[in-house]
Amino acid sequence: MFTSLRISLALLFLSLFTLSLFAQTPEETSTEPEEVTVVVTAERRVQPVSESIATTTVITAKEIEESGAQTVADVLRLGPGVTIRQSGTPGALATTSVRGSYSNQVLVLVDGQRISSPAFFGGTDLSKFPVGNIARIEIIRGPASSLYGSEAFGGVINIITKTPGAGFRANYGAGANGRTERSLTAEGPIGKANWQLSASAPSYDGFRPNSHFSATSLAGKVVLPDLGGWSLTLNGEDYHDKLGLPGPSYAADPDDKQWWQRERADLTLKRALGFGDVEIHAYHNKQVLNNAWSVDDPDFPSSGNSLITGKTGALEVVFRGDYQQKHAWAAGAEYRGDTYDDMETGTYADPELYPQHESVRNRAFFAQDRWAVTGATDLICGARLDDHSTAGSKITPRLGVIHRLGSDLHLRASYGEGFRAPNFVELYYPAGPWGPGYSGNPNLKPETSRQYEVGVNRHLKSDDLNLAFFTTNVSNLIMASSATPYENVGRARQRGAELNWQHRFMRNLSLEFAYTYTEAINRTTGEWLPAQPYNKASLTATTSLKTWEVGLTGRWVDDRKDFYFDPATYSSTEVMLPDYLVFDLTLTRLTSSTVQPYITFRNLLDREYEEVYGYPTEGFTIESGVKLVW
Repeated sequence: MFTSLRISLALLFLSLFTLSLFAQTPEETSTEPEEVTVVVTAERRVQPVSESIATTTVITAKEIEESGAQTVADVLRLGPGVTIRQSGTPGALATTSVRGSYSNQVLVLVDGQRISSPAFFGGTDLSKFPVGNIARIEIIRGPASSLYGSEAFGGVINIITKTPGAGFRANYGAGANGRTERSLTAEGPIGKANWQLSASAPSYDGFRPNSHFSATSLAGKVVLPDLGGWSLTLNGEDYHDKLGLPGPSYAADPDDKQWWQRERADLTLKRALGFGDVEIHAYHNKQVLNNAWSVDDPDFPSSGNSLITGKTGALEVVFRGDYQQKHAWAAGAEYRGDTYDDMETGTYADPELYPQHESVRNRAFFAQDRWAVTGATDLICGARLDDHSTAGSKITPRLGVIHRLGSDLHLRASYGEGFRAPNFVELYYPAGPWGPGYSGNPNLKPETSRQYEVGVNRHLKSDDLNLAFFTTNVSNLIMASSATPYENVGRARQRGAELNWQHRFMRNLSLEFAYTYTEAINRTTGEWLPAQPYNKASLTATTSLKTWEVGLTGRWVDDRKDFYFDPATYSSTEVMLPDYLVFDLTLTRLTSSTVQPYITFRNLLDREYEEVYGYPTEGFTIESGVKLVW
């Protein structure tokens, strides 16, 4: 009964907003928008976000700064349809779920290049991406495998970095529990080229024993706008961090540590052609996770070191064009290779099992066309063929229609399929000394999904509104337990609704509200999927008060299921995490000089809450600092 009441209230709430779309006066309906936000991830070409076939959210650099966010995980907490799970402290593992998907079913890109790696089981750790040099983040909700292949199952997150300009930016901040933020960016022209160098070095002492964190990130970019008719962009990054692993509060760990390393380089070439343009992407990234652990058990003392290395190398070619103002199309091909190396040493490391070395390769072709059937209706159809060395051949289609009810109101409906190839851990992880639990299965099939969605967009001078209803059915869900290896035994269904509304008032006041209702269940067992709240809402308000820019954010997350792992019995018990409401406030002094002081208040209400069971988060904290811009 309680679930039915929740569903009824959610649908009533969303229906009232839908009716308000059509209750505007003629003057409001004819109002022209001041600016158009574009998106490139949803259709592999520049497209107004209001006309995208996929449900899309774009978070700009200004919005990131106003929120006081320090990592991509912080930013995404405010987005509709997105849930973040972080293990308590800054720098700790933070993964994302989109529309009730698992974290390893969400593809993460940096400047359009794949950063998600099948070498790491739990999905991409979004605490490892500082925000100082991000131009915008594009979030595509729903399967996008027709353009991006495996892992683009629940959605795609594209982190787009800033284009080199001219000037200097620096930031220094300090706060509670030893929190320190330091970043520096210098950029400018050299002849025809534009260059950019960025560095950041956050650190944190932690509010729990053994929860320290420190990181260094160095990144560079060079853009040559004209090199024999081609534009060339060269990107590079080197990221390192060190993190204490305090463990859950019910089984605290005083000495386990982790080191993370990411090295990334990519080259992009672009050239205009008679029919459109061509882009060539070549990239390589290497990611290393090193864990050092020990167990001070009088009966079973143990220690060890786990070193996992994942490498990805890829070459991709994308063609885009327009034909007689009727067809806007994109097509391309990709070759990608991934490798996995696992070296484990210590008490229980079996020399016959380690080191492990595995590799996969994937070849793909994709195409999508946007056909202007009439002046008011576009038909979008596309498909991708992936030839994966372990998952086999897979075709993933997408079909959709967009209808314009005037220049500012768009209705859309779509069908899309997704797939995820089993990762290296699911395929090859050895059983080890504890028996078959969580061991690999080389005969696994890829997970697949089918999603149906309808939505409406409205973009006016003072309002943006996006409303979507979706249903996703998942097959061949890969699952395991402490007593069984990985198997294709699961089916899941995620259905719900999302609302994102932004209103721009007079006098520099902006208000944004996002609400998500998601019902995510395991159809095999009938149980509610873990870590998935039924309801989630966020509010962002920004304004200028005399010489201060003010940003207030609030987020409410409903109760949700999680698991308590008993280290004594090696078994899991279901627990419920209570709902929570958190507000943050950022104040930035607007001055005519290059120095801009700021102060950030986090968790204003000093709430005690957990995103992962056993991992408490910080209470009320204050950070202050200065930004230098010239």
